[in-house]
Amino acid sequence: MAQQMNMAHLSDLVSALAHITGLPVATIFAYGRFAREAGLIAQKGRGRGAATMEVSDAANLLIGLGGTAVTRESPLAIRSYRAMKGVIFRQYQSGLACDFADYLRPLGFDFRPIGDISGELQECKCTRDFGDLLELLILDAGLGNLTRWLLTWPIPGMPYHTVLTGHEQLRIIFHRSEPSVSIEFRHAWGKAFELWFKPHGRQQKRRALRTSTTLTQDCLTALGMVLMDLINPEQLKRPQALTKIYEAQAEGLLAGPVVSAVPRIGKAR
Repeated sequence: MAQQMNMAHLSDLVSALAHITGLPVATIFAYGRFAREAGLIAQKGRGRGAATMEVSDAANLLIGLGGTAVTRESPLAIRSYRAMKGVIFRQYQSGLACDFADYLRPLGFDFRPIGDISGELQECKCTRDFGDLLELLILDAGLGNLTRWLLTWPIPGMPYHTVLTGHEQLRIIFHRSEPSVSIEFRHAWGKAFELWFKPHGRQQKRRALRTSTTLTQDCLTALGMVLMDLINPEQLKRPQALTKIYEAQAEGLLAGPVVSAVPRIGKAR
């Protein structure tokens, strides 16, 4: 069931990210301000009359933060990374990659078995861009759907509760030197599979110095819950706040299948 967005403002999203990343509020707000001036984050009035945020605004703020170390370059980073196309690049457990592709089928994944007569999934190409996927993950993380889906991963001979829970299950890595994004899905034994998003149709120049920034599942969960008024940003100041949130989200694990709340994604500005 889709959730209606609340009255969250840019300052709420900034506060949530500051609490969980440890970055100064002023720094994160600068990313948002430059993006807002470029028309990539909603803008209207100030204080109580300020524009309310949608999931596209939260995704753009996160992309700007991860995509560049220079706050004024956040609009360029958002436009560059948001439009990247992706594939499931490396599979350590192909069954999980198949499950994830099914989970995201409403988003527009295209399945293409390659080089395997058994018909097992060898490549999964996403027909939507990174920005669309990030929006979906933010909402599903806020609703708890993402946590519950991660906890249902089948590991032979192991019950679900032995799976590594919390922020290390999902990592979004912005490779800044050779612009691309990788999303790692992990469990207690390491990586299960990766998705890679790269600029479409552009040859990347090899760099001798490579820099990257990693954002974890915590960012998605915090932004999603703040957007849907499920948590006050100030609650994230408490020690172990997100650990308790993940535990609460997991309580409904055996209540039924995980159903993704498909939002209105990919909203053009």
